[in-house]
Amino acid sequence: MDAPLERSASTLPRSLPRTLLPSLLLGALASCASTGTQEPAGDEVEPLIPSATWDRIGEVRVSSDAEELDPTTGGLLIELDQLITAWNNQLLEASEASDRAKFRVLDAKLKHKATRGTRVLVEVLQTGPTRNRQLAAMALGFSTDEAAEGPLVAALEDTEAEVRANAAYALGILGRAGTPLGGLVALFSDSDPGCRRNGSWAVKQLQAAGADAESARECARASLFDQDPAVQTHSVIILARLGDAASLPDLVLLLESEHLLLTRAASRALASLGTRDPHLKGRSARALAAALVQNPEGPRRQVLLGDLQRLAGKNYGSETEPWVEWAGRLPQS
Repeated sequence: MDAPLERSASTLPRSLPRTLLPSLLLGALASCASTGTQEPAGDEVEPLIPSATWDRIGEVRVSSDAEELDPTTGGLLIELDQLITAWNNQLLEASEASDRAKFRVLDAKLKHKATRGTRVLVEVLQTGPTRNRQLAAMALGFSTDEAAEGPLVAALEDTEAEVRANAAYALGILGRAGTPLGGLVALFSDSDPGCRRNGSWAVKQLQAAGADAESARECARASLFDQDPAVQTHSVIILARLGDAASLPDLVLLLESEHLLLTRAASRALASLGTRDPHLKGRSARALAAALVQNPEGPRRQVLLGDLQRLAGKNYGSETEPWVEWAGRLPQS
């Protein structure tokens, strides 16, 4: 699937930490801090991001200098909670080049802090109270330490839905092709919509990184008509990448969705299937042309026209009739 579809699909509601990570209360952190576990020594060294850089983007500087922090687990979690909140806000709102530059700096600091605190975060994820496990799961997604992956995979079976959802999202952020997919695939049928949303998103992300998502095929097929359009969209993308011809009739039905993003994903998937398999080209083309007839104007029509052009390899213009005629000339199977 093309990059624009990827970016849109990943910003659907509750696929991001803003809704999965309510700000931690100091009281909840205190119980973790009381364990006496400390962040790895050496936090007084020069921070990864020079202070002069932060001075230029002061509005996103949400944490204290390293030497001013309480070196307990609670202090680490508080700072990471602030950093993740700022990261998410900047991700959703960045539009100008200067905003994207701020995001990159913030992302670098978050990765630096999470990586240095990996050992502590793993301990919190495995033994801490619920709120702390939520945050630890998300924060580990920014760690570059290989030790973060195993505990996150295990956390997919946590008793708390928010922890499972955050662990899934974190694995998607890590984006390691070798990550076992079994636990994520199981989340497709989780009773919690946030778990299904983030589990399907993570599989999509790992598939893009090179993972073999064959084990997700059946669950993705079943999830094409999930009640959550984000889960549906992620499943469409997964199946399109797998070249799943059996899902074509359902993809045609999804062209009629009231959700533009889902319609866009289904349209792009049909174009992809028809391009990859000549036996599916006629069916895909006729489905897209029929949808074009039903959408004489508006954003859906623009999506359909673009995918018809991709499938045809040429442009028959913006009028409906030439596309219907072209599709009708293609073989039936």
